[in-house]
Amino acid sequence: MKKKILLILMIIGLCIVCYIGGWWTRYKLWDESLMCLDYVDQVDDLKRLKYLMEDEELPYYGMKKEDVLPLLPPPEWSGDSIKLFDDGNLDDLHWLYNPYKERLRGTHDTIMVETYSWVIPYHDRPKLYIVFEKKRDEWIVTAGVQWNPDIVDIE
Repeated sequence: MKKKILLILMIIGLCIVCYIGGWWTRYKLWDESLMCLDYVDQVDDLKRLKYLMEDEELPYYGMKKEDVLPLLPPPEWSGDSIKLFDDGNLDDLHWLYNPYKERLRGTHDTIMVETYSWVIPYHDRPKLYIVFEKKRDEWIVTAGVQWNPDIVDIE
């Protein structure tokens, strides 16, 4: 009888030790796998930059119009100044204006923008759209996208 009780206690003790060891190992390995996933995400972001850059990723983001235009060839297309405001048809605007749609939705604000488009054949991301927003008396780059149309179809 004492041997059975001792055997049962040993089995219960072994189960407790295995449970605690497994729990500790799971969380230890889980933390390491999360670090690995963060690294994979960073690598994916770097690969993504090879074919698509948006807004803050652009080197021109936040620059003044008079500083940006001399850096680039003549634009393929440039639009006139347009007023963006919430007239109930915000969803009909071009996808390039998505950041402005969220800012304007449900407000009476108006945003003045000018849009330019380039095709830069010697660049690894030859298509470039830049949106300049009028802030005070200056035109500042507040949105844009540059991509390789051979890899990404965003139009």
